[in-house]
Amino acid sequence: MRRLASNESEKAIEDFQSAATYPENFEAAAPLGGGQNAKIFYLTGLAFEKAGDADNARLAYERSVDPPNAPKTLGTEPTYYRVLALRKLDRKDEAEKLTADFAKVVAERSSKTPTVDEFSKFGEEGPIAEQNAATYFLQGLIARLQGEQEQAEKAFDVAAKLNRNLIWAPIMRDSKLE
Repeated sequence: MRRLASNESEKAIEDFQSAATYPENFEAAAPLGGGQNAKIFYLTGLAFEKAGDADNARLAYERSVDPPNAPKTLGTEPTYYRVLALRKLDRKDEAEKLTADFAKVVAERSSKTPTVDEFSKFGEEGPIAEQNAATYFLQGLIARLQGEQEQAEKAFDVAAKLNRNLIWAPIMRDSKLE
């Protein structure tokens, strides 16, 4: 991310392309949900764009919209990058619809009162504070998509306070990825 921000496009491209590879020595398949592919391909597209390579940027954005091995789950961070990629590809109607659907899913999630579950730390969702932090983080992403930067910054700040291990909250608060 630093290389992208400091206009070291070629090095940023190398970094992002490396991030998109799955090590063979893991002796396991890549994550079923596609992992961070939508984010990686979008950031790769930005790096190609900054390097002046419009063709490869377009290809990276297309891969971000439809990353390999990734389901189209709406209430997750990859949706944010899919929307940004759709905008870069000038597919504004699709981007608007996906933003609205994303916002609806996250609003439904945030309206539910979490129940106290003493075994939650062992599950996929994590403890309640982590769940709330993740929801605030997603609300911040949606606010950014809707052009509400001040609201996004507040949501990212709350997310970071609730879960200091959510390292992307302060990064997203200060980054300009659109």
